[in-house]
Amino acid sequence: MAAPHEREPCPAGDVSRGSSGGFSAEKSGAASVSAAPPASGGTGGVPPSHEEKDKAADAEQGDATEQSQSRAANPRGGPPPLLAKPAPRLSDLPSSLFSPEQKAKVEELRRRIDDLAIEAETSVSASSSVAQENGGTSADAVAQKQAPERTKSSSWFSWKSAISFSSTAKEDEKKNMPQEVTTLQWEELLWVDDDLLLSRYLRSYGWNVAEAHKQLLRTLAWRRERKPQSICPADVIDVAQKGSIYRRGFDSAGRAMVYFKPGRDPGTSSASSQQHILYTVERAIQSLDRMQGRDQLVFLIDFNGWGISQIPNTDVSMEIVSILNDHYTDVLAEAYIVDAPSYFDAVWRLVSLMVHPETAKKVLFLSSRNPDHVEELRRKIPPGYLESCIGGECELDYEHDAYWEEEQKQFAAFADARREALQRLKSEERLQRRVRRCQGDTERSVEEAEAGEREA
Repeated sequence: MAAPHEREPCPAGDVSRGSSGGFSAEKSGAASVSAAPPASGGTGGVPPSHEEKDKAADAEQGDATEQSQSRAANPRGGPPPLLAKPAPRLSDLPSSLFSPEQKAKVEELRRRIDDLAIEAETSVSASSSVAQENGGTSADAVAQKQAPERTKSSSWFSWKSAISFSSTAKEDEKKNMPQEVTTLQWEELLWVDDDLLLSRYLRSYGWNVAEAHKQLLRTLAWRRERKPQSICPADVIDVAQKGSIYRRGFDSAGRAMVYFKPGRDPGTSSASSQQHILYTVERAIQSLDRMQGRDQLVFLIDFNGWGISQIPNTDVSMEIVSILNDHYTDVLAEAYIVDAPSYFDAVWRLVSLMVHPETAKKVLFLSSRNPDHVEELRRKIPPGYLESCIGGECELDYEHDAYWEEEQKQFAAFADARREALQRLKSEERLQRRVRRCQGDTERSVEEAEAGEREA
């Protein structure tokens, strides 16, 4: 394995290796990126010096860099998904991740989710799920039927709050709100049966269990409608032709990276391009070593080639920003905006008013022509994953055919693992009891409705 400073083949788009719901860590070989914090050091109960702490931190960052680079299985594809481990539970995660109070809040939120009954699977929903995983049914087509009609925007980066100021838009927004979730479907259970996910929602809402629970239910309703977990390569491969969004490796802390190239975007946005963003984010999350407590992504937004004609229309509601804020809450660790033109400042001033202040703090503007900025990028991102056009050592550009050949193979492996994880869940008696409870509640509701009709 090459040392962190040595050049080795970079993955041309990180087709992920991880799991966002019930599986993680493939046996065949992807070295996991260590996420445990540095050891406390010291001897005889004496606290470590600042110098010892710095050395320990540097050693861990070097280890994470080497290990994350070692996960690049294909120089034109990227690391495959982690498949074998179950979803993280508190007992599986590093003990240093949470305080006792935070663990108690995760357990409380878990109890609230476990109170939801599970819907019995119908033959129609089962066949639909299998067809989508096999690429036989387009999830994009399903989403277009289910989701409200979207206005075209002038760019993928036309970030604006989903809040609209017209009364008509507000009424439409209320009409299009997903129905409240009161029971879980099996796919949803696979996603939410995960204490690391619950901790992320709690962290995002200041460890307020009630608020985190409300937003989690809203996200479940949104996922039931949009089905981001069912978007398959066939849904997005055409819109991905220009290479405006793709995955490539990990930063030095082992967080999956997503490259955005707005200069390659044709200047329009559609339901298909939104599906592409959701697909990429879902797959990037699947690449994380979540058993080590990693649950965040890094966005690198390279503005080289971006022109003034692609400045967004600020009158267009930017749904994708609302989706990322609400339904991928706190999934963003950092965003590096590289080589943005000077006139982008005006755009950013507007954008920064429309995103959460804590999100805005995660955005860092850098220039590839500034040696200090390049050094900072190289410190945060292994040079093998940082493209040469912005100061790194990765000379491979996005290669559409090679990227998607590997992506399709890895998506198929992930779909197989997801089916197996679902079958394991369905075989658990504790969960089948929740199904029977749901069936009993449904039968009672029907009987009460019929009795009410007779009385009327």
